[in-house]
Amino acid sequence: MTPESMLRVLIIDDEDPFRLAVEMALKLDGYAAKSYSSPEIAIEALKEETYDVMVVDFYMPGMNGIEFMMWMKENGIDTPVIMLTAAGSETTAVEVMKAGAYEYFRKDQVNTSHLASVIKSVHEKYRLAKDKEQIEQEQRKLRERETELASLQMFQKTVNSLGQFVENGLAALARAMSDKEKETLGLVDRSLQPKVAEVFAELNKDVEFVAKGVKSMTDLSALVTSKIENLKQGSKSAETPAAEPERVNP
Repeated sequence: MTPESMLRVLIIDDEDPFRLAVEMALKLDGYAAKSYSSPEIAIEALKEETYDVMVVDFYMPGMNGIEFMMWMKENGIDTPVIMLTAAGSETTAVEVMKAGAYEYFRKDQVNTSHLASVIKSVHEKYRLAKDKEQIEQEQRKLRERETELASLQMFQKTVNSLGQFVENGLAALARAMSDKEKETLGLVDRSLQPKVAEVFAELNKDVEFVAKGVKSMTDLSALVTSKIENLKQGSKSAETPAAEPERVNP
């Protein structure tokens, strides 16, 4: 078994004989175990080190186990914790589990071989929870893309329908104005024809201005189409983050 595949376990306990005994037993069981005598020392080490599971004493001078877990949460460390205590009650157990510990044991009930199997079980439970969280996150992103895609498709349909309606109307208006201009020029005195032509020229400019607006709507529709295609492509090729290599222990 390579060091990269070994579960990394951190033990924090102020009782040196117990802490060192657990560290040695876990190493013999194939774990990459390391221990510190206080949360304060461990916090300094955690600036450079990472672990798969932590075994933490509840009662310690200075920062206790729950306070250490609060520090972990505040600093974005979600490594699963197994809490140990020399003496505890149901109230303590409830408090520890509410704080986020995965397991809780009294020290006089700890058997090192059993602890090793619990560490493996806790790590597997943690990995399953993270995998589930990742799947749910990807599903949320997919639903968000689908909602955005549906909204854009509806918007595109509206823009296209409105643009087509206005474009057809402008074409009909342009034809009608051309016919009306010819008709009017044939009815008025020749001296008034330049003025009539000028009036219709201004009207044609207004129609052209509106036509440019329709062109802008067409351009907007093209942008929406591009966005829709990008969303469709993103939904097809969405990749989940690569999982970390699984660490195993006997």
